Amino acid sequence: MDDAESVSCDLDEVLLDEEPRFEALSYTWENQEPSVSIKCAGQSFLVTPNCFSALRQLRKTNRVRMLWVDSICIDQTSIPERNQQVSMMGEIYRNADRVIVWLGESDAPTIQSMRKIAAITEYGDIADDSLQAVLHQRVEALKTGESRFRAENPSSDVIGPFFRRSWFTRLWTIQEVVLAKGNNVEIYCGDEVLSWISVLEVVDALRAKGYPWGEFKKATQLQKYLTTMMLAERYPEARSLLEAKPGDTVTRPHMSHILLYARDKASTDPKDRIYALLDWSDVGYSDVDPRQAAIRRFCAAGPSDPLWSFTADYQHLNVSGKIVDTIIYRTATLDVKIDPRIARFSLTSFSRNRAGQWIIPDFARDLLASFKVLRTWVEVSTWYAQYPTSETVKSALKRTLLNDNPDVYARRPRFDQAFEAWYDVMTATDVNLMAKVQAANLASVPLQQQEEYLRACLREISEEVWMLKVSYSSEVSAYHSLALAFSNKKCLFTTENGYMGTGPDLVRVDDQVALIAGMSTPVILRPLDGGFEYVTHAYVHGLMYGDAWPENKAELQEIVLI
Repeated sequence: MDDAESVSCDLDEVLLDEEPRFEALSYTWENQEPSVSIKCAGQSFLVTPNCFSALRQLRKTNRVRMLWVDSICIDQTSIPERNQQVSMMGEIYRNADRVIVWLGESDAPTIQSMRKIAAITEYGDIADDSLQAVLHQRVEALKTGESRFRAENPSSDVIGPFFRRSWFTRLWTIQEVVLAKGNNVEIYCGDEVLSWISVLEVVDALRAKGYPWGEFKKATQLQKYLTTMMLAERYPEARSLLEAKPGDTVTRPHMSHILLYARDKASTDPKDRIYALLDWSDVGYSDVDPRQAAIRRFCAAGPSDPLWSFTADYQHLNVSGKIVDTIIYRTATLDVKIDPRIARFSLTSFSRNRAGQWIIPDFARDLLASFKVLRTWVEVSTWYAQYPTSETVKSALKRTLLNDNPDVYARRPRFDQAFEAWYDVMTATDVNLMAKVQAANLASVPLQQQEEYLRACLREISEEVWMLKVSYSSEVSAYHSLALAFSNKKCLFTTENGYMGTGPDLVRVDDQVALIAGMSTPVILRPLDGGFEYVTHAYVHGLMYGDAWPENKAELQEIVLI
């Protein structure tokens, strides 16, 4: 390797307490093995090709550059050192003078993408109070405007290649930019450079203008969420500004959101899906931190304490509990993409094509799909004449779909009316629903011909149009949006004893519903030879508050989890 290609470095041991000056590298291993040699402290040292290309790009020929690089600064052959250094990762990136994100060697699509982002955020002499308006105008131009910005379809979207870089898919890279100091994050791809702040500004504008292409939302959702959260935590004045901002700005952490947004991120070691999210010490794990679950709404196993042990061979877990029911039916899973434009949806926003046909936005089709699935859930509930808790099945369904959340009831004084309107739509026949749509015209149709007229309307009018018209009244949509928030990605199931519950798609017929000592919710177990497989926790209406937990401990069973 000639001098132009060689990389040489030394190792310098420092104490973070002494506030050393250094930059930290954020990059991905790309599933590569260390195979490229560099000189480190006078010795040959192997790094991955991606790490080598970053070092070669970032080296200085006229001065020393202080970098922290995990694969060099941590002895990868020493498990104790790796564990100790991993626990310090957040502190390292938080204290770095600058974090450098390395996306890899550049290619033509990524270069074009980064230059487009740079052009959008090139403000020049534009006044501060006009910056956001200019930014939004330029993003809007990506869809409709001048050729310098315009993207007419997914294949001409030049923003996408940047966000498809593998760095955006990895879990460990999240904290490396979120914990960094303010504006001190730069993104390199070959010779191209962008500031992280510029990227977040463009992402905000793309979301606000409903930009339909590319991977920007999925790529940055978790980083954006945590960056906003950390900004609010570090700077009280920023929290005030953010909380006064309209929209869904979140300034306090919700672990459920973090886990949801992290679900699609990748890590080499499955355990890192937890460890990579632990070091948020700016927020901390105080008693009021929702990650601590200081207030438990449910107590399915009553006030019991956990009671468990390992089996004799230490291969399985014995827990104390009770099998209380068996799942006998489950519905299709409610699995729809919840688009923020749904909240702003109205029938007046529809348009027609040249043939006079209604143009239905994709997000509206997703909304219709959710109505169809939930209609089947409601139909299943009508199979039962009464509920085991002695309340009506209708009331049990209303509470089940929202996981019996009291905050929802308290904040919405017309909650019951909204549910009744929604339930009426869900239980009506198609003919009756069409009668609501055609109410004005129906008055002029003779009574004996009305059913035939309505059936003809069902054949002639697009289902998407008439269902949207009848189902998207303010009261119907009020309950429906809540049901989506609590029940999306879940199925409805019923049990042998007549209970209803919701759980993820993992649930199967013949799974067992169990209560486990110390656990606040029922769990779903799958029978196996010699014990049970733990499937998931679930909401089962009527079993959430200790109703079925035995008062006599002699009734408890030893359950083996395999």
